[in-house]
Amino acid sequence: MKKQVSIAVCLTFICLAGCTEGNATTEPVTKESDQPANTEKSTNEKDQENAMEENLSSPENPSKTDEDDANNVTLTEEEVIASVKKQLQSSLPPKLPKQLPMSSADMQLSAAIHSENDMYRVIFFESKKTIPVNDEELNNISSAKPIAVIEAKQYETAQEAESKIGYISPEDIQTGNEIDLGHSITGFEEGGAGHKWLNWHEGRWYLQIQANNIEGNNDYVPLAKRMVDYLESNTLPAPDKYGSVKVNVDDQKAEDNRISWQEGTIVYSVSEVADPIKMLEIVTHLEGMEE
Repeated sequence: MKKQVSIAVCLTFICLAGCTEGNATTEPVTKESDQPANTEKSTNEKDQENAMEENLSSPENPSKTDEDDANNVTLTEEEVIASVKKQLQSSLPPKLPKQLPMSSADMQLSAAIHSENDMYRVIFFESKKTIPVNDEELNNISSAKPIAVIEAKQYETAQEAESKIGYISPEDIQTGNEIDLGHSITGFEEGGAGHKWLNWHEGRWYLQIQANNIEGNNDYVPLAKRMVDYLESNTLPAPDKYGSVKVNVDDQKAEDNRISWQEGTIVYSVSEVADPIKMLEIVTHLEGMEE
């Protein structure tokens, strides 16, 4: 019995000693000799943090905030068009619009450019946010919508360029019903295979409106009269020989809308503008960008 008591006392002592030692380990007393080491470690950590901050804000590693600020810069239409002109790599004299038909005042303009020595093609887009010229996001139809295409292409001869205009002479128009379009202009109806056309001429320009006889809007006379009225006070470019205006009365078929004209061996065109009157506005107010 005495042995058992002695063993218990010894075990109790050992446990108490262990607890005391553990407490001393978890709550060490600060020694003066330890302070320089702790101070040196804190300084090193601070230097590392400063170095990291310095690296993140350097020009080679712009911060996310810097990138966001750059992406949020709003460019005017004039600035976008100037950027397009600067990036064109073509020997052809550029003819670019002074303004584009944006759907609302808060929409932003951008463009995608493809150019070579003998041609250029510029697709203008509108978007709700700023997208840089030639940015890949322009391929995303949910981010950017094409509103106009400006093109120029040089051919080997003036005759070849002329053949690309799609001009039809007054003598070759299949005359049907005559329609008074105002300003002493007469339009001639033509139809077949579910479609109908209204054709007329103004100087060296051939103009045509297409409509579908089966579905959608097929009354092209009001649009034709608006076009004739607009051109009474606004002048199309003077082609060397011929020019043509071809549009669809359906504003959902912008791909059918094209204005083309010849200048020597070069054919210029503006196309894929949903509103034909807006397309006329672009062409009648082109800036030649002469230096």
